[in-house]
Amino acid sequence: MQQSQWQQLILKGNQHFDEQQLFHAEDCYLEAYETLTQMAERHNFNVHNLMAWISVCHNLSSVYEWLGESRNALRYLMIPHKFLSEMLASNRLDEDMEFITYRGLSLTLPPILVFAQKNNICGDCLSEFPGLEDILSKTSKSAH
Repeated sequence: MQQSQWQQLILKGNQHFDEQQLFHAEDCYLEAYETLTQMAERHNFNVHNLMAWISVCHNLSSVYEWLGESRNALRYLMIPHKFLSEMLASNRLDEDMEFITYRGLSLTLPPILVFAQKNNICGDCLSEFPGLEDILSKTSKSAH
């Protein structure tokens, strides 16, 4: 089976990331992100592509965290989480898509929490990313 363009970009980005060629990794991941986002906008999106899109967002977050760009790192963690949260809130999902959306959220939430533990999230970021403050307050309350 031949790999699609976005799959090749992710693999190439992973290789660059492993070699600490972060700007090259960023370029590959951004191109894969754009390709997958365009597929979603054309409704040519399936579970496999959704999971790849979440992965690319997390990869971009890792690149930006390594580069010391915390705001961009957080941004790419929040993009898929916000997208999935909005899908779930729409109440227009069939049973299968609801399951997939919950599965996706189970993949987006933990990295946000880890990021919040490792980084001091400023008030500007809390206001820039709607829902983040709610996420952090709910998790801190449940830990006690």
